[in-house]
Amino acid sequence: MDYTKFPHHSGFPASREGERQARMLGAMGAPALRHVNADGSVSRKVGDRLSVTPPAAKVDDGFYSLGMQGGQRHVMASPTGWGRFVDRGPLTGDDGWRPDSVDRLYHYSRGWGMASAVSVVGQVMDFNDKAATAWEIGLGRTRDGRKLTQVQQIFAVGSHIGVGVSRSFNWCEPTVLDDGTELVVGGGGVGITMQGDYVLVYLRGEAGGHAQVPLQTLQYQLPSELLPYTLSPTARLAQAKYLRPVYPQVTYPGGVPTPVPHPINDAGCPGLVMHFSDDAGANWTPLSFAAAAQEMLATLLPMRVPHGHDYWAAVNTLFDRAILSAGIVGSPAPVSRQRSLACMNVPYAVADPSTAVGWRLMCKAKLVAVDAAAHTITELDTLLDDEFDRAIHYFGSAAAIGGGMLYLAKPPLAGDFRDNPVQCWFVDSSGNRVLKGQLPQPAWLTGSVFAIDRRTVGCTTYIDGAYRLYQSTDLGTTWKPRALIAEAPQPARVAGADFLTEFEFVTQLRDAGRRPTPCPGRPGPSTPVCRCPNKEPITMIHLSTALRAAMATEYGLARMMRLGCIKIFSGPQPDSADAAEQGDWLATITQDGADWFPGYTAGGLNLRAGPVAGACQNDGAWVLRARASGTAGWWRFVWNSADEGKPLPIEYTPRIDGLAGEGLVLPSNELTAGQTVPIESFFFFIPPTST
Repeated sequence: MDYTKFPHHSGFPASREGERQARMLGAMGAPALRHVNADGSVSRKVGDRLSVTPPAAKVDDGFYSLGMQGGQRHVMASPTGWGRFVDRGPLTGDDGWRPDSVDRLYHYSRGWGMASAVSVVGQVMDFNDKAATAWEIGLGRTRDGRKLTQVQQIFAVGSHIGVGVSRSFNWCEPTVLDDGTELVVGGGGVGITMQGDYVLVYLRGEAGGHAQVPLQTLQYQLPSELLPYTLSPTARLAQAKYLRPVYPQVTYPGGVPTPVPHPINDAGCPGLVMHFSDDAGANWTPLSFAAAAQEMLATLLPMRVPHGHDYWAAVNTLFDRAILSAGIVGSPAPVSRQRSLACMNVPYAVADPSTAVGWRLMCKAKLVAVDAAAHTITELDTLLDDEFDRAIHYFGSAAAIGGGMLYLAKPPLAGDFRDNPVQCWFVDSSGNRVLKGQLPQPAWLTGSVFAIDRRTVGCTTYIDGAYRLYQSTDLGTTWKPRALIAEAPQPARVAGADFLTEFEFVTQLRDAGRRPTPCPGRPGPSTPVCRCPNKEPITMIHLSTALRAAMATEYGLARMMRLGCIKIFSGPQPDSADAAEQGDWLATITQDGADWFPGYTAGGLNLRAGPVAGACQNDGAWVLRARASGTAGWWRFVWNSADEGKPLPIEYTPRIDGLAGEGLVLPSNELTAGQTVPIESFFFFIPPTST
């Protein structure tokens, strides 16, 4: 082609504007010319040769953080979370909607973000004719992180305790259900019924809209908040808190004792309540946490005014302080579909005649496990038992990572706890914890930890005149700077704030322009079709190269794995199904628990199609037989031929690997030699889109 007349396009898409400009350069006498065009393309003339470089492909931002800049809340964003975030300007809303109260973005699903803006709309009268503040919560979603489009309008009510206690809706992560239904958001708050009773409400959203699900109504009681959490694609946990009134239940107009219309019974106030849903919030049942909070239940609930004292309002104030700090701190970290780890504050009261009310508050900081199958929360360890005002500040944020949980802790050393270094503790799936390291700044200059991918956690901090994103790839042992979020003067201490109040959160909606996922970065068992930004399966189920090669030709997965067996090992899962076996071989799963040998049919396992396209599940009576004692960490499904557990390229064999609890669900991961366990569930999903 004659490039003196027809410019050479060095890439696609071809730029017609760049081509026209190149021809204009060709008509000029200079031997070398270059022009940057309005569409981003570059036209060049070198000698007689004309060329056009197409505009660079637009890469969407993927990481977002919100904070004050110049008196306005700005959106700082970056495609990859590396280098330097760019100021995208103030966060705005459509149609005059002002999202001024937004301080963070949440996942809305598949590359979309979500935020809620709160504004006071007035007051409503409750069952005792007390004025309760009514709030309007505008729920908006955003694609670019800069402009919110309102998709839902919700009203919440703050219970009248003695003064208004107002809480907005609180949100949990979205997931995609096993049947492919997209559950985009879940949240909870407090509403008020036509009779004036307060009611806990869960907002359940799908792609087609949102529905408010009444969760619990206790007549003539005062709920203050509902905090929902996502444990798995279908499992939700909701933590509700009820407070006691501090306004008189009897007044004396003209000296005549007159009770309020509906006196509130302190003995009927439950304080802390837990609810569980196994259908993504459509229906709820009670969740028992008595095993983890015996001290609180035994001392706070029966706490009354001591004989001879007239301090009922002071006692109820003490009760309310304890309840507002009680329960799960941060977010639970799912380690399997049935088990999550969490940090929990358990306040309790001790008799103290030296105080005016006769009671003194204490608190225990505990590590607990949430069992989605048994609907229980149990204690794993008590980490701190101290004065209430010290112990309630021990826990910071937490993130699911490395098959366990990384949580931040502020040890109550001398002086202001916020000046103390922030410790990084890792807890494995069995509840064993290890101190890994500490963050570079004290608590009041540190933000919230979050998972970037299944091996990397990030955390914001203020250091050297700027808010920065630090990351750790070794479970919090060492931290290195990853990106500069925003330059700003050092923040001032805020009363009651344990951590940063600006740019505390970084939300990851996508990574480096890759295909958006329902909840990128989340390494826990969030959804069987969700993928981390590094394209590794969230479910951590891996197929070997040999199996994938067979599936790409005329052989299906069930055919290749027919009459194989499953071996269960301790320890962490290998990075690939092509890797060598690791850990102790604890158990084998076969048909009816029979002995299994490669090349023979006895004991061989079979798969059948699941309830939706792309799903596989167990067929027949699968039985586990334990050959050694230990904690199940991962499993490997091997085919009905030789497999000595060696790595590729030594062995090129079909295999499927997964974490214990992902795909293969055991009643307990703790195994005892000689034990036999029927397997009720083996299930995994092959997504309909490539990764």
